Amino acid sequence: MKLTTERIDRALSQMESMVIPSATPVEQQLCSIFGDHTFFLSNRGVSTLEPIDAEAAEPNQGRVIWLAKWTDETKTMLVPHDPVRSDTIVSLDEAA
Repeated sequence: MKLTTERIDRALSQMESMVIPSATPVEQQLCSIFGDHTFFLSNRGVSTLEPIDAEAAEPNQGRVIWLAKWTDETKTMLVPHDPVRSDTIVSLDEAA
């Protein structure tokens, strides 16, 4: 799911992550592997959000989906893996 700036800010207020800026080489590489999404980077690796209600035009909640993990404790290289759904739900509406 690609998020607006406002929704990125709301998500970041609930996650221990930073957004991977769009139009950067890293983001472009992730898009070529996983599709057009907003990507987040954390101590665990790379994640994105999947809408809870896929039918909604503007979903108000997203589930964290893990897409890549660090190869070691130095956190200098990531390795992609099959998407892993987490139990973490992020509110994207203004009430968050």
